[in-house]
Amino acid sequence: MAVGIRPGEIMNAKEVYADIINIFDWEPNSKHPRMSPEKRAAQFAPFAALSGFDEMVKDLSRQTVEQIEPGEEEKALLNRKMNRLSGLLKSGAQPEAAFTYFVPDKVKSGGKYVTVTARVRRIDTAAQKFYLVPSEDEDVPEALPFDRISAIAGEAVDDLDDTFWSE
Repeated sequence: MAVGIRPGEIMNAKEVYADIINIFDWEPNSKHPRMSPEKRAAQFAPFAALSGFDEMVKDLSRQTVEQIEPGEEEKALLNRKMNRLSGLLKSGAQPEAAFTYFVPDKVKSGGKYVTVTARVRRIDTAAQKFYLVPSEDEDVPEALPFDRISAIAGEAVDDLDDTFWSE
């Protein structure tokens, strides 16, 4: 209780705090330097009631799609393109192609479709994978499973699109 105030007496704040009420800029002494805003904010970090909530909201708001199973015609066209790329590899070339493939989401059901352009290093029919040459510009996966590929495009295989539909 403030000095000079008796129990039950109504306090007048202007009188009680008259000695400090007009101090505008308080400067700490050398024993107690001013705390930086970062340290002051860090004091309240343990009291974050919903820690992890922002990450959870981002995960839930992320859009995913289900993998589309290609029809028989699309499978036949993909097979012809794979055979063309395989033939080019056997002749010593490393053909470049654009692969659209499905990447499953690690948290939610579904995933997303990604397109990457890369040179084909080899095709492993036993493992059913395309092995690609890494690129500095793009994030190219080392291997692409056949069952995740939905489209193949590029100079080496684009002419097959026209011949397939005209048959």
